[in-house]
Amino acid sequence: MCIRDSNYNAVVVNDDVLNLNLPNIFNKVLCDVPCSGDGTIRKNRLIATNFSHKYALRLHILQKALLLKGLATVKKGGKLVYSTCSLNPIENEAVIGSVLSEIKGKVRLLDAHTHSPSIKGDRGVSQWKVYQRRFKKVEYWYSSFADVEDPKAGHRIFESMFPPKDPEISSELNKTLRIYPFHHNSGGFFVALFEKIEDFDYVEPKELAEVRPAEEELKADELAKESQQPEELKQVEESKQGEKRPDYFNPVCFEEKFPEDWEHIKAFYGLSDPEKILANRLIIDQDSRRRIYYVNNPIRKLIADNMLKKANRIGMKVFQISPDIGDLCKYRLLQEACPLFHDKVTKQAVNVDVEEFTELLTKSPIKLEAMAQKLKDKISELKTGPILIRSSLSLERIPLCFMAWKGIGQISDLSSKEDKALLSTYLEYVSRV
Repeated sequence: MCIRDSNYNAVVVNDDVLNLNLPNIFNKVLCDVPCSGDGTIRKNRLIATNFSHKYALRLHILQKALLLKGLATVKKGGKLVYSTCSLNPIENEAVIGSVLSEIKGKVRLLDAHTHSPSIKGDRGVSQWKVYQRRFKKVEYWYSSFADVEDPKAGHRIFESMFPPKDPEISSELNKTLRIYPFHHNSGGFFVALFEKIEDFDYVEPKELAEVRPAEEELKADELAKESQQPEELKQVEESKQGEKRPDYFNPVCFEEKFPEDWEHIKAFYGLSDPEKILANRLIIDQDSRRRIYYVNNPIRKLIADNMLKKANRIGMKVFQISPDIGDLCKYRLLQEACPLFHDKVTKQAVNVDVEEFTELLTKSPIKLEAMAQKLKDKISELKTGPILIRSSLSLERIPLCFMAWKGIGQISDLSSKEDKALLSTYLEYVSRV
């Protein structure tokens, strides 16, 4: 039992989502896109001070691309929630309308008000104007793209920013949810709920291809400016950023890549895995080889298909290299793996009653000579190294258990203060029940 944030069906990826290739696989996706944040003025007054219409115009194309990418990753029948903390229709209804127009018939918009009746809010709008600033102080408001004299002048204007021309799509926009601050005494939000009808692959919006050269040119200018900075300023900025690069996984199947190590682990802990259920779900970072992770079958398939790149965390940590064990086994079982492995470990495990469990947990480290003879005999049979302490009590059919280290003449628990506190709470609760 532990309280760490381990989950064998989760992956954390540090990458631009537009670079990911995960077509038609997810049941549910939350597409919470970058936005101008004008709905959060109550908690951040600087947004009001620095407000500019250009933020929505710049973000619109990226928001559209992210929504299309998100919908492409959802499987048929799956759902996607698009959300922003902005109330600007160019970031909200304009994005929804343009996406519905491009992939008409492949997704449908569900009524967010019906699906979340407890959330108060107004229905989406179907009419708005688009702002353009030209010649510094000259401002224009357009009702349709046909009225725009020069879309490239000043802040770039695209047709997708305007209300949809198709009346059917325009009428769909009232299914979206606009949450104003007075509805829940909160910030302002926008929510739209999609359901996928037909599988399709991601196609980059044509607008994104048009603005990308300008973005690359801007990045080149920034790099050129950085190269002209004084050497002292460069050193200060480099020290702030640090030299540490993100740690990315290079995941491989542990049993396939390191079969000898897996055999040692099975022999040391007495793991029985005739159908290779464990072996097929254990992965390791091929570069560091420090920890072994347990994942579910869908994640294992993504790894096998080489579809997970720039992943920072994958699955649940179950084993970690420990040179102190000696030649018997290089890896020790971790505390967070106890709920998963409690019934699979047949060696290096000891079953204790409530009194013995409490003593080992609260009096650590405890000398063998200070233990009752019955408990001392149980532990003396185990090899030096990590051991699993299993209680006769259980919570939701999982025995209360923790990892400890059997040294020369004493036992020390390997759980954190938080885990010990939680185990003590569980123990008190289960004892009363």
